[in-house]
This record gives sequence, C-alpha cells and structure tokens, in this order.
Amino acid sequence: MSLTSIQSSIQQKLKELFSNNTNEIQFGSVGVGCINQTYRISFGGRQFFCKINSATKFPHLFKREANGLKLIAKQTIIKVPAVIDCFETAGQQVLLLQWINEGERTKSFWKRFGEQLAALHNISNPFFGLNEDNYMGSVAQSNQPSANWIDFFIQQRLQPLTEQCLSLQLLSSRHQSQFENLYQ
Repeated sequence: MSLTSIQSSIQQKLKELFSNNTNEIQFGSVGVGCINQTYRISFGGRQFFCKINSATKFPHLFKREANGLKLIAKQTIIKVPAVIDCFETAGQQVLLLQWINEGERTKSFWKRFGEQLAALHNISNPFFGLNEDNYMGSVAQSNQPSANWIDFFIQQRLQPLTEQCLSLQLLSSRHQSQFENLYQ
C-alpha cells in the first residue's frame, strides 16, 4: 500500500473521530525514526503525532505501545501523549497520538522530570512484569510476571536480548560467559 493511500486512511479515521468534513490534512515528516515512519499531522486545527509500521513485521507493536502509554497516563504522575487511535490498514499499523510541543529544557524542567520519573518507578505491584508482552524498539519483550525482580530482569530482559545478539553475532561466546557470571 502506498503512503498516499495510508494517509487517506488516516484522514478518513480523523474525520470519523472528530466529526470533521475538512479535506485539508498535512503530513510533515518528523525526522527518521529507528524503525517507524513518523509524521506531524495537521488536521482541522489540531496537531497529531503519527507512527506507521508494518503490521506483519512487528505484530501489535503500536497496540502494545498504546496500552503502555495509557497505563502510564493512568498513574497521573507524568504527562504522556493521549492515544487518539491505533488501527491497521492494508498491512500497516498506525498509531495516532496527541501532539505535544517540546518545552524548554531548563534546570527546573530536568529536576521536575527526574522527580516524576522516580515517582513513577516508585509505584509498587505484587509482581514484576505486565499482563501482556510488548517491544523494546524492534525487539519483542516478554513480560511474564515474576515475584522476584532479579529473576525477572535476568529471564525476561537480559537473557532474551543476549541470545538474540549472539544469534546475530553481535556478541561473542566470551560475552555470553560474562553475562552468565553476572547472572550468578
């Protein structure tokens, strides 16, 4: 499917969501993403952030990202973009988010951000993990719940990532031995 037809699908979705019959929509590329095509969309006097990627190469990538953003927003600790919609069209997945303008990065910004991030990480739960798997960039990430943080971090984060890097020959057997020592 061409980018033009994906943009047309996005425009139709925005018309449905905002009861807007305007035909004016603008897509502006927002740099080069690591794995996604990213755009700033102007539509009906509103601004949106849009991500597009293959629905088959990274199944449910944006659905899981949307769920994660909603979970963080639910904590009401730190501002995250509102999820406008997440949908698939002709083999592509689309994530539409609220556009948030970049703020000035002053000392007070970083102090407040650090405090909010610490407060977010201070939320306790009876287990480590989530009720669904997700991604870390392009890497599928298991979130199988565990009662022990060390076991969770080794089994759900470090081992899968090092195994993938070993299979891609990005790490050597010496690195694998070092990770095994770390796990102990």
